[in-house]
Amino acid sequence: MKIKELATILAMAAAVALTPGVAHADPPPTDCHVGASAEVNWVFAYCFRGTGFVRAVAYCGTKKRQVLGPWKPVPTPAGQDSIAKCKNTEAVYGIDYDIKTY
Repeated sequence: MKIKELATILAMAAAVALTPGVAHADPPPTDCHVGASAEVNWVFAYCFRGTGFVRAVAYCGTKKRQVLGPWKPVPTPAGQDSIAKCKNTEAVYGIDYDIKTY
């Protein structure tokens, strides 16, 4: 291989390496947990690993009205769980959580 051909191949390889392309995706939220407190009618959710956001989802009352907690960053800082609260007159009939990535 001639030196000129080698230089051209190296230049092309460098250009490809420096060209912005599809960014590597951050890992999605994982190690997520959801729970409920029957005494105060709320659902909490948090995730320990990954990146993105998590929010609690409560299903309230006999009609299972959906209540969404605020989006919280992942990993969720201690004491910063997403909380979805039912009305005082409604029991929690179902619990879940949503996640979203950047």
